[in-house]
Amino acid sequence: ATQEGICKHEVVEFDASYDDDRVTAHVFLPLDAHPPFQTVVFFPGGGCDNQSVFPKNAKTHAVFPELLASGRAVIWPVYFGTSERGGGGPDIPGRADLTEERIRQVKDICRVVDYIEEREDLDEHKLAYLGTSYGALSAPLCLAIEHRFNTAVMYNGGLPPWDYDRRVDPVHFAPRMTTSALMINGKDDDIFPLATSQEPLFDLLGTPESDKDH
Repeated sequence: ATQEGICKHEVVEFDASYDDDRVTAHVFLPLDAHPPFQTVVFFPGGGCDNQSVFPKNAKTHAVFPELLASGRAVIWPVYFGTSERGGGGPDIPGRADLTEERIRQVKDICRVVDYIEEREDLDEHKLAYLGTSYGALSAPLCLAIEHRFNTAVMYNGGLPPWDYDRRVDPVHFAPRMTTSALMINGKDDDIFPLATSQEPLFDLLGTPESDKDH
């Protein structure tokens, strides 16, 4: 653990739920707040598959400073197939091992919540999922399976414009996701267009209309 200006940064490990693998997670704890902390679990964009090393500037990523300043903890797991756990290769839709990679990533996020429940300084009853881009389109997969999150923020995502194996296609999981959700998008997104990607995902979400916004 190290203290880095706005937060305390811990690197932890715990058993994965498959093979004899281990999951690494980076835990960022606010300095000017008192536990138990509301906790945000982060799922990054697709670029994480192409990086072989965890980013050194993680604590300043996107809205991390604001979340930490608000007294929340942030956890960035090193998901299977990313950074030191197999990142650095091309993320090509349809690749033979991509389906298993996605399945293991969902298992990783379930194990992260297990880990949170074991810590007294993290509030297991106030959990949020924050996904950007690929992490946003992965929300239905993760949250249709893992029901211990209270809310989800899906930033810059939508239904994928490429074909997925049915076993990991968000279109089949979205109706089974009932977590309160906020989708944040740009109207002119070329990868996730408003009418053909964003709005269809929003409409498919099983979240009650009163608990979701776009």
